[in-house]
Amino acid sequence: MLKRYILAALFISTTCLAQNAPPDPSRFYKLEFTVKELSSGKVTNSRSYVTIVHAQDNTQSIRTGDKLPVAQGGGGFTYIDVGVNIDVTYLTQTGNDLRLHVTADISSAEKDSTLPNPIIRQTRWSSAIVLPLKKPTVLFSSDATASKSQTQLELTATPLQ
Repeated sequence: MLKRYILAALFISTTCLAQNAPPDPSRFYKLEFTVKELSSGKVTNSRSYVTIVHAQDNTQSIRTGDKLPVAQGGGGFTYIDVGVNIDVTYLTQTGNDLRLHVTADISSAEKDSTLPNPIIRQTRWSSAIVLPLKKPTVLFSSDATASKSQTQLELTATPLQ
């Protein structure tokens, strides 16, 4: 009789432990970031950036863009980086959610005929994020300062087997 109680207690405790087991630290995730430009609520431009991250890595970066020459006095040039920079840190899975910290810097150059150098448009975001796995989620959204357009950063995180 005592053996039955011991076996039952052992079974119940291992079942509870299995349900609360920590996430697998050897897991990889596919992160698909989508930058959307909207005008009057309609998407006018969209670009995607995909990376694979390991759960134990502390930092993952995406860098894409151009070096824009800008004239300086005396006939010289300096170069300004424009494009998309996305950094991911502190990635962990909790249940069906993924926790991470995202920093994004999105910039572009716009030529203005009245100015000698282009106007640099820039949007920066940085925040701790919790998002559901396998579901596109808008992380950040900002209205433009000089127009009625909007920029959004969306993320879909998918665990890889």
